Amino acid sequence: MSEIEFPAGISAQQEIDLYRAEIGAIDEKILTLLNQRFVNAKHIGLVKKRISAQVFQPSREHQLVRDLCRRNEGPLDSVHVRSIWGEIFRASRYIQNAQPVAYLGPIGTYTQDAMLAHFGVAHESLPCETIDAVFTAVMDGRAGYGVVPIENSTEGTINRALDLVFEKGLQISGEVVLPVSHCLMSQSGTASGIECVIGHEQALAQCRRWLDTHFPGVQRRAVSSNAQAAKLAAESAGNAAIGSRRAAGHYGLHIVAASIQDEHCNSTRFYIVGRDQPAPSGDDRTLLCVELNNSPGALLRLLGPAAERSIPVTRIDSRPLKSELWAYRFFLELPRHRHDPDLASALQEMNQVANSLVVLGSYPTALNISDTGFAADLENLNLEVESCIRTTVLNG
Repeated sequence: MSEIEFPAGISAQQEIDLYRAEIGAIDEKILTLLNQRFVNAKHIGLVKKRISAQVFQPSREHQLVRDLCRRNEGPLDSVHVRSIWGEIFRASRYIQNAQPVAYLGPIGTYTQDAMLAHFGVAHESLPCETIDAVFTAVMDGRAGYGVVPIENSTEGTINRALDLVFEKGLQISGEVVLPVSHCLMSQSGTASGIECVIGHEQALAQCRRWLDTHFPGVQRRAVSSNAQAAKLAAESAGNAAIGSRRAAGHYGLHIVAASIQDEHCNSTRFYIVGRDQPAPSGDDRTLLCVELNNSPGALLRLLGPAAERSIPVTRIDSRPLKSELWAYRFFLELPRHRHDPDLASALQEMNQVANSLVVLGSYPTALNISDTGFAADLENLNLEVESCIRTTVLNG
């Protein structure tokens, strides 16, 4: 990378102008190359359609970004490389006419944030009223993927989503982790006159201590989503809602108090569900559903093959079988892809111990929220979404 040579004795403004001219020439080259890239992406999309292949291939995207970061010599940081190429990938999917993505709506939910972070603002989306409806939209072909909340860092697993992952037979093809900052919002933006606080049951639980302190004795009402809570608060002066700043802006509400969650490291994990099975990306998780005999040491025997290969279990959940009293199925998460040789070998042995073992998906691990660029990316995403909302409102 060579430095630009400037004539001697030029002013600072002239130097800036020369640099800007050079940047302008580079931008034109970048635009030309991006359009060439998208022409190729469009042709790939036509081939994928002909052979009924999935447009969205997260393992390939993750591998490409890792390779680019490895070859990056700076001064561009790897965080920015991921962010830039993430937008390129999202635009490529749009050009390839990827199917709509269903998510737990309405507009203004954190699940919409997760959907946009993963698929991009340009991707067509389908808001659904319930988690069940998200799965139904994917099952009946109205959506290629669904995005559902699966776990909160302070309140634990969202059981209905976990049950449906097993019951519907869809594969988990990705995950998104988002930091969650709750606001209390109302028509007036003041605490006076609030008779009921509305929110998703998880959000109400995440703000329990704050509500006990500031609104003791005030009724609390759980609804299907925080966006639905904001909609109800917009319809009644006595209601206040828990939700995001963007939800407040979309429904014409004012912030009573910000960052009211009890734990400020509060984050939520979301699953991307669909029909495809992503190839290994090099940094993956696998989710299993297992049923065991109710006998001493059964779980220990099941986990033995993984422990022998130094494969940790990063998460365990249990859910009632429903067909038998006090019997359970276990959901286990392991930090490898199902095609990883060690895990594949362990699964064979585990299957001999279990009454039933089903792989619910192997998927690339989400970007760590401690990444220094994550908060900035999320803020940029919020600005993009707010712009889209304003455009939608103006266009009717």
